[in-house]
Amino acid sequence: MKIRKIEYMFRKGKIIILLLTVLAFAHLQSFAQRTSVSATINPSEILIGEQSTITLNIKTPVGRTVITPDYEYADTLITGIEVLAKLEPDTTISHDVMTIVQQYIVTSFDSALYNIPYMTVIDGTDTIYSKNMGLKVSSIMLPDSVMSYLDKMNKGETDSINFQALEINDIKDIQAPPFMLGDFLINFIYKYTWLVAIIVLLIVGGIVLFFYLRKKKKGYFFKPEVILPPHIVAIKALDKLKDEKLWQQGYEKEYYTELTDTLRIYIEKRYFIHAMEQTSDETLDAINIFLEDSENFERLKQIFRISDLVKFAKYKPLPNENDLSLTYAYQFVDQTKMIEKEPDVKESDSQSQLRNSPDGNEQKTEVRPEDKNIDEEAER
Repeated sequence: MKIRKIEYMFRKGKIIILLLTVLAFAHLQSFAQRTSVSATINPSEILIGEQSTITLNIKTPVGRTVITPDYEYADTLITGIEVLAKLEPDTTISHDVMTIVQQYIVTSFDSALYNIPYMTVIDGTDTIYSKNMGLKVSSIMLPDSVMSYLDKMNKGETDSINFQALEINDIKDIQAPPFMLGDFLINFIYKYTWLVAIIVLLIVGGIVLFFYLRKKKKGYFFKPEVILPPHIVAIKALDKLKDEKLWQQGYEKEYYTELTDTLRIYIEKRYFIHAMEQTSDETLDAINIFLEDSENFERLKQIFRISDLVKFAKYKPLPNENDLSLTYAYQFVDQTKMIEKEPDVKESDSQSQLRNSPDGNEQKTEVRPEDKNIDEEAER
């Protein structure tokens, strides 16, 4: 019987604990759904005429409508404290909780210790009150000499007002703001838009006219790039390869790669053959059409043969073969280069002599036998 009674009491206690837990959870849930308000004032101490900020921090469930106190400019919060502005509220939402931060700018012109009892917030049909706040407003501390003179005025010992004794200075003149180039340019453009447009057009027109006259004089706007003949480019590359001394350091493969690439670029520019995209045999077959001198063809063939052996068969040429390959490359470029025709000197000399004659008539010059022999030898 005792065991059954204990079991009964134990079951009854469990039921009571369960009911208390449910009630506590319901109470907490209802409390979490309520709106809470906290108010702060910063700074809490100001001088007469200075400003302070009252901040309302409101926490409420999402979707609920909350009405904050609506004050306008010069409204009285309490006696002695005026509201200067109501700022825009700042609202944030996190985990189904909406936080509203509402601020008010206040001031006071009477020195005293003010007690602001509360700030009211309306949540539907409920009115929530914040805690009270305190604001201390102090007057300006005047020097002892000024306080002594004010005491005399209050006692009637003087009926005049001495501004120097009161240390009251006259109102200063309006000071001009510091010169700012950016603001000046903006104001100038805004005020004289038509003048700025004319100046811009004149500048653009001057630039266009300058380049037009330069093109008319020189035939081009900008200095054209100097394009060297293919044989000059090749000779410079061979000189550079010679100074690098690659094969002397054991870099035979790199040496013949630069040597053949230099010759292939020269062949492309000189004979318009795509040598950089061809094999050695294809390049030799294509250039054989242009080379009337079989000796130059044999030199090029010798260079390509050794180069292929070095690059693909790991052939190690002798030192004299390396020097001979470079010599053959110099000779091939020098003997196959394109020679530009020079202007006819005789015709130009005769025209200049005709222009320089005093009477404008063509002058006849006597040709001496020895000069004739020299010209014939030069022509041969």
